[in-house]
Amino acid sequence: MRAKQANRWNLSVVVTSALTYALIATGNGCSGPNEQRETVAEILEERSTLLSDLASYDSQVRNEAIRRVKRLGRESGVTLILYLLKDPQLDNYRVEVVLARTLADWKDRRAIPYLLQFVEHPDRGVSSYAADGLLVFGSEREVMGKLNDMLQSEVEEYRERAAKSLSKMHGPRVVEACIEHFEKEESENVRAAVLLPILESDHPERKRVLVHALNDPDRAIREFAWLGLQRYPDLPRVKYDPASPETARVQGRAILELWVAGKIGRR
Repeated sequence: MRAKQANRWNLSVVVTSALTYALIATGNGCSGPNEQRETVAEILEERSTLLSDLASYDSQVRNEAIRRVKRLGRESGVTLILYLLKDPQLDNYRVEVVLARTLADWKDRRAIPYLLQFVEHPDRGVSSYAADGLLVFGSEREVMGKLNDMLQSEVEEYRERAAKSLSKMHGPRVVEACIEHFEKEESENVRAAVLLPILESDHPERKRVLVHALNDPDRAIREFAWLGLQRYPDLPRVKYDPASPETARVQGRAILELWVAGKIGRR
């Protein structure tokens, strides 16, 4: 998060508006209007610098602001975050992504659309922060749709970001997306990232993809694929060394392709 942006909105106006909204939207377990106003007012008045702290480039200041929001508790915290995110005067992307990520920490699905809009942000820190927040929601369709779109991007950096997120996720949708993309990806960094969920899976196509990867231009990918194949008890005994030149790997890979096709068993 290195790109600085001015906070162009009036903090006191937003806090006052949030106070009014919170008074209407939450009861906070209070028995009367006056008690409710005092409780919510106290929460907000003690955090008059909350928004500027959330935008801080000092991680300690920013993390303390996040803790302040979380100390409100889920109900009041979520109410406050959603109001601020929807406020048209909020135009500081650093505040937005931090608020959305905090909402994700409570596993509130309403964080998803906010986080999705930041995963392709030019600020790599913001993009990474948003992507990590999406991990909470696993392989939900909305998340997978965005990551799949990014994998198809002509911009390698976007494909890398998507692949990095997928490499930390699990589930059939994740593995299928990785399988579909692995064999057509040009970037070795992206291929390596999408290979990880495949290696950890029990997908029916796992064996075929790993054998295909034995001929990958990148030695590290070949080594991971070869290691991943060792878990199959019926793996044929073949002479194969990931470090060998391509000509020395051809025969062993050809035998393994017959094995994948079901034409031979363990030899």
